[in-house]
This record gives sequence, structure tokens and C-alpha cells, in this order.
Amino acid sequence: MEYYIKKNKYLLGILCIFMIIITHLFGELGHSDISSIIFFITLFGLILYLSDMKLLLKSLITINFISCILYAYYMYSNNIINFPDTLGYLSVLNKMIISNSISFKHVSNYAGSLQVGYHYLNYFTYKIFNSGFSLYLINIFMYILSILFYHTHLRKRFNNSIATISTVVLTVSMYLTIFTSDILKDSLVLFLSMLSLHIYDKFIDVKKRRLIFFLIIVLGSLTTTRIYSGVGFAVGILVDFFILQNKKLSIKKLFFFITLIIGLVLISPLKAHFDMGLRFISRINMSSSFVINIISSTITFFLSPLFWNMTTEISVYTPIILDSMFFLIFSPLLLIYLYKFFRYKEYRERMYLYLIPILIHIIALGVEYGKTAIRQKIAVYPFLVLLYVFELYKIFKKVNTY
Repeated sequence: MEYYIKKNKYLLGILCIFMIIITHLFGELGHSDISSIIFFITLFGLILYLSDMKLLLKSLITINFISCILYAYYMYSNNIINFPDTLGYLSVLNKMIISNSISFKHVSNYAGSLQVGYHYLNYFTYKIFNSGFSLYLINIFMYILSILFYHTHLRKRFNNSIATISTVVLTVSMYLTIFTSDILKDSLVLFLSMLSLHIYDKFIDVKKRRLIFFLIIVLGSLTTTRIYSGVGFAVGILVDFFILQNKKLSIKKLFFFITLIIGLVLISPLKAHFDMGLRFISRINMSSSFVINIISSTITFFLSPLFWNMTTEISVYTPIILDSMFFLIFSPLLLIYLYKFFRYKEYRERMYLYLIPILIHIIALGVEYGKTAIRQKIAVYPFLVLLYVFELYKIFKKVNTY
């Protein structure tokens, strides 16, 4: 126990040294970002210290956290904008700051979209810290917290080995590092997705009704940030709940739940999102071309971006080659997964929570973009990793249970 505490103190010492170095660097730049740096690094250290995660895993996450901040510092200090969306978020933030109103109507007009959750996060973060770099730090912190939530979830649903391997893969993932260390809403989408799983797990354990209220708030926030992610997780959690409770969803119960959800949506700010969803569904044409498009989108969803498409020139996407190679090398595992999914009922019931959000993402992105967008799958990216890790674990351990 003393050895464990001593090693944790070493991690906290490393964080303190890093905090001194990074604040010194910002001091030389003449920026007033010290308060946000101290706050987020201290909060990260406290959460990591209280976590019961293995020391080696904590060390890896700490290295990743420091690397993300250094990467963000490089972009911030050199005024590098990697993504056009970042300019849009900063533009909306500026309008919100100088505006006399930040109502949903006004912000959606500024953004030209109903998906405004991230704009509110940027606004309140900037107002609290009065720091441009805090917009990077909040994203990095949400990314790390998402990994911790997901690690806890996998330990409950599977075992410690699968949780550890999946966490290692996600921690070294350049896909997550690139998209969560910038001013993009992907970190918020990932965080709300993993938080919804965390709250759902808590509800399954203690059965307290107030957790349902918190879960609805989180899923509603996720919907206002990225609509199909919120819908996917809501449906996946609902189906999984009935499976875990061994309850049959009769036509009467199904009608009641659909009526209740629609009623809540119609009297809430989500009504506009509901209308958007109806317009999206009306665009779906059940033809042979639609089926072919979905099949193509499914393949690219799991394997994109293909690494040979990123070797012609160096860009912000180049580091994602490592993720691409991982998914491509182990892609035969998907065939094993499909076989087991259709053959074994126990396997299907265990995987509905992850498969349903994946399928909704595939359909939404296939219809919206005609192909899979890279960033837009981040909410279910941990699920993709799980499918590979789960099958690899069963092969090497020769485990036959589902």
C-alpha cells in the first residue's frame, strides 16, 4: 500500500513540474492563461489519484494528458487552425460574447444549426477563465475523463483485462488525440456519450430514479450537440435495459414509451431537433441504391480512413495512420463478430448496447454524407475498439463464453 501511494505521489510530482513549465511558457508569451492551466491540471491529478486504476495505466494516461496539452500549446502559440469548423466555433463564440442574448434561438441563428451544445460550453468556459487556451484544456480534460468513464464501464460489463487493453488502445489513439486536442465539439460528444453509459451503469446498480432524470439531461445535451449520437445512445440504452431486466417489450409498452418520448420532446427545446429528425427520415429511400450505400458506409465506417489515402502528403490527419493500420490489420475479426452476432442470442444481447448506436451512426452518416465522415463517428469510436479487443481477447485466451 505504501509503495502504491508513493508511486501515485511521483505522478503528482510530475504533473506539478509540468504545470510549472507550461505556466512559464505562457508567461513568456504574455498570455493570462495561468488560472485555467492550474485548475485543469490540478483537477486531473486529483481524479487520477483517487482512481483505483492500475499504476501503469495511470502513467500512460498522464503521458497522454501532457502530450495533448503540449500539442494544444503548439497550435495555440503559433495561431494554427487545423480545421475550418474551429473558425466557425470561434466566430459564434465572439458573437455570443458581444451579444445581449444567448438564448437558444439566437445561438442557433449564429451557428446556422440546431446543434448548439458545444457553443454554450465554449461560452461559459471562456466566461469563467477569460482564456482562449481554456477552450483547448476543457476538450482535453473531457477526453481523458471519457476514457476513465469507459474503463469503469468495461470493468463492470466485461473484465479488467478487456477494460485495460481497450483503455490502452484509446489512450495511444492518434484519432482521439488529434480531434480532442483542438477546438472541436468532438470532445463534448465523446464525453456526453461515455457519461451517459456511466450514469446508466450507476442506475443498474442502485436503481435510484433520480439517475434517470440525470440520464435524460445528458442524452438531451448529447442530442443538442450531435443529434444522431444522442438518438443512437438513447435507443441503445433503452433496448439494453429491457434485456437486462428480462422484460418483454409489448406493443402497448412500446407505444407508451414512444408517446412519452415524443410528448417530452414536443414540450421541450428539443422539438426543433425532432422536426429535423423527421425531415431526415423522410429523405431515406428504401431502394437498392440506398442498401448499397449503407453497405459501403458500413465498410468505410470501420476501416476509414485507409492509411494509403494519407501517405501522399503530410497533413493533420497523417498521425491517424496508426489507427487505420490497427483496424485494417485486424479487420477479419469483424467477420467473426458478424457470425457470432447472428448465431448466438447471448452474444447479441450483450452487444446491442454498442451495436445500435453504431448502426444509427452508419445510417445517419451514409444518408447525410453519402459516405462515412471521419470525425463524426467519435461517439462510438470506443465501441469499435471494443469489438476488436473483445474478439482478440477471446482468441488468445480461448474463452468460449459470451
